[in-house]
Amino acid sequence: YAHNSGTSLHNKRADVYKTVCRQKQYAYVLVIYYSTRMLRPSSALSLALIGLLLALVSSASGAMAAPPHQRQDPEPAFCHDLDCPKYTVVNKTDKYEERKYEASKWVGTLVQDIDWQKAVNIGFELLFAYISGANSAKEKIPMTAPVATQISPGQGPACVSNFTVLFFIPFAFKDNTPKPTNPNVTLVDLPEVTVYVISYGGYADDNTLAEEGTALYDDLKADGKKNFVTDPYFCAGYDPPYRIVGRHNEIWYLAQ
Repeated sequence: YAHNSGTSLHNKRADVYKTVCRQKQYAYVLVIYYSTRMLRPSSALSLALIGLLLALVSSASGAMAAPPHQRQDPEPAFCHDLDCPKYTVVNKTDKYEERKYEASKWVGTLVQDIDWQKAVNIGFELLFAYISGANSAKEKIPMTAPVATQISPGQGPACVSNFTVLFFIPFAFKDNTPKPTNPNVTLVDLPEVTVYVISYGGYADDNTLAEEGTALYDDLKADGKKNFVTDPYFCAGYDPPYRIVGRHNEIWYLAQ
């Protein structure tokens, strides 16, 4: 990320993360350094697309010689003791993992922009307001990991893309989730789904998304994988902006 630690938005975000960390030791949250430039979110929220897409692609993954399924137990270290979506490792190579995620609940908002960092900035603000009490119960909801973004790229470098920013709903709130009061924020139930995942460190930005996404695509093709979705795809991050080392980011391609 481009660093701009002198901005008020950065200071506000740092205060948010420090508050969370004071409440729960090592409970670091997402990853993203946000741009200070703002854009109004689109009113045409269409998160139902996610559920439809995942329902279509979750039936099967490509066949691969694999060891027995490995349960995600305990949670991965990169979740830092926060609630994370549960998954099983189906197969692991030295370059990527094949994971089967259990059905899960998220809260999300659609932002249309040409820049991922700006879009996540806008989405984070709306979703953080939801977990801070902008919901039907006026209840504070714990932060989780990761913050994921579904990305449907535009048709050119200067074209608007669709970014759906998502917070995972904690397990304690899954069956009785407060409804958002902002009409641009929506609850989303995602079905069981299989994804191919590449992990990388450092600070993510638009360039690393393209680089790591291309690397995952090439690795899957080299292994003979054909049935996976690259549009839309997901990115996910697990660390606050002030974490310098040991950062963890991911790109997910949905398996068909």
